[in-house]
Amino acid sequence: MVNPYTAKVLKYYFAGSEPNPLALSNDSQYLYVGLNGKGSVQRLILPGFTPAIDVPLTGNGFGESVAVSLGVSPSDDHTFTVAEGSIGCCGSGGLYFYKDFTELANSTTYPQINDLVFASGSTLYGYDSGTVSDIAVDSNGGTLSEQWNGLVQGSAIAYAGGLIYGNGGQVLNPSAGYLGVTDDVIGGCCYGNVQVVPDLAVDRFFAVGNTSFFNFFGITAYDLQKFTPVAAADLSQCHGSTPSQTFLHWGNNGLAFVLTVGCCGNNPPQVVIVQSPAMFAAGSKDPVPNPQSLSPSSVTHGAGNLLISIKGTNFVPNSQVTWNGSLLFADYVSPTQLNLYVPAAKLSVAGTASVVVTNPAPGGGISTPLNFN
Repeated sequence: MVNPYTAKVLKYYFAGSEPNPLALSNDSQYLYVGLNGKGSVQRLILPGFTPAIDVPLTGNGFGESVAVSLGVSPSDDHTFTVAEGSIGCCGSGGLYFYKDFTELANSTTYPQINDLVFASGSTLYGYDSGTVSDIAVDSNGGTLSEQWNGLVQGSAIAYAGGLIYGNGGQVLNPSAGYLGVTDDVIGGCCYGNVQVVPDLAVDRFFAVGNTSFFNFFGITAYDLQKFTPVAAADLSQCHGSTPSQTFLHWGNNGLAFVLTVGCCGNNPPQVVIVQSPAMFAAGSKDPVPNPQSLSPSSVTHGAGNLLISIKGTNFVPNSQVTWNGSLLFADYVSPTQLNLYVPAAKLSVAGTASVVVTNPAPGGGISTPLNFN
């Protein structure tokens, strides 16, 4: 237990042999710990770290199983999910689901998964080597719904606000199945040296590791809406890498991560806490859009494809436009103009269309509709 303001270790708790991944239940009542030395997952009761259950892992069938990644269902703190690997083998095996001591019937063994995040009690996203898997979760375990190959790169993923963030810099919108944006976090072979944390509450996306700004260790804070860098911390005194799931927002203006030096456990890991008000300065939350006119505002039906200029205020690069509830492509020109491309099929029958502009959260909102005749 560490005091985040003084960086002092207050207490040590012995969880078991070779603890590795950790997962906290949604109500903060339980801490789950993967014990690689035993090939099990132990549940501790908080705040006293009292041992509750110790569940042996036997799922992958390739020798002694260990927890590569670990997650707790947001809707049931007694249900946990383990991406299991094998001692002495590279990569990962299957994804297995447990309710207390009981392994659930449905598991996912292909594609492989070495990192996982819960989006909700019914949806989980798994990741390994450029493949993102959408896993449907229920009381029987989990089944593969969909997968995307090559859209996200890196070694780990994070999830926030309906989007999947890879530590290679890509942001995947799983509901639409396309990349929302790619930022400049890092490239090449060094994904494992970068970990990311999207934080909706402060409108920030944080990346720790070998940054593209310093070419050595540091933290960069990005605007979560526009993915432009807003602050950076030079941590060149640090040398090493940050294991997956060890980078988090801590305190009012702090970030914490575990730093490992070398490999094979030859050097003890260090907990590093960085406090930086500049990184948490108020983000650029988008305003509510205010469309005021359409040009043209009417057309004869059957006239073919049409370009409409939307004039108003508070438009942003991420503004979206719907036509009678259907999303159409809109090109951002300036804060006072959007160009809307309307296909001929939308203009084939006489009538009135409702045109609505939406700016994304945080901030943002939905405009008053304009009518197109």
